[in-house]
Amino acid sequence: MTGFTLGSSGLGNACNGVLTGVVLAKRAATTTDIQRANRSATLRWNYTPQVKPRLFCIGDSRTAGYINADCQNWPSMIGDYLDQPLEVFNLAVSGSQTTDFIPNTQPGLITELKKGGYNLATIWLGINDFSHGKDKAATLQNVRAIASAVLAAGVKHVWIISEAKVGDMDWFWQYFPAGQHPNITLLTPFLNGLPLSVNAAGNFDALVWQGDTIHPFPSGGRTLASLAGRDINAFIAQDLDQ
Repeated sequence: MTGFTLGSSGLGNACNGVLTGVVLAKRAATTTDIQRANRSATLRWNYTPQVKPRLFCIGDSRTAGYINADCQNWPSMIGDYLDQPLEVFNLAVSGSQTTDFIPNTQPGLITELKKGGYNLATIWLGINDFSHGKDKAATLQNVRAIASAVLAAGVKHVWIISEAKVGDMDWFWQYFPAGQHPNITLLTPFLNGLPLSVNAAGNFDALVWQGDTIHPFPSGGRTLASLAGRDINAFIAQDLDQ
């Protein structure tokens, strides 16, 4: 039973009931089931503002929606793929490099994060550093520093999105090897065979990428949103079980 109301009709002891839903279960709910449902409801319905779930998307023009009509971008689409509603903050600035974000945007973000809440973050930075000739090792160290800073400020988990091109992607594997950082997940949705792949020969799907193979069309943004959303869903579900 998911809802039942009981109230007096105003005439003696008569009453009326309205059944609002029925759920058939294979077994009785355990204490763990109930606790998990309560934690999930707390996030979904914002029962406690101090744990209001938020997703902060750090990035550049690819996250801002540059070129696309109405600046359609993947953070604005990710809500369609989330099991738990999150308040999404798009902190992307077109042309931004890691060396721009750290002194200009990061301080205000850290101040906000320290207010508390259930906070998650994504980072998709690097291409502008690379295209301006910045040292790739230094760039990846900056990405790692940004992730460390937001985690220290209270973010529960960070998803790093790699660069799309093969040679650039390798740097992300080097700095974020699988399993080494328990609170960081590297997303590489650009591997050969995947819808967003851009291979060494420059082949790509013109339905999801602009001709520069840097900026995704809205369809590419939606693909990325679905992949990131799936990973975020898995993390939240596991986190609620703890």
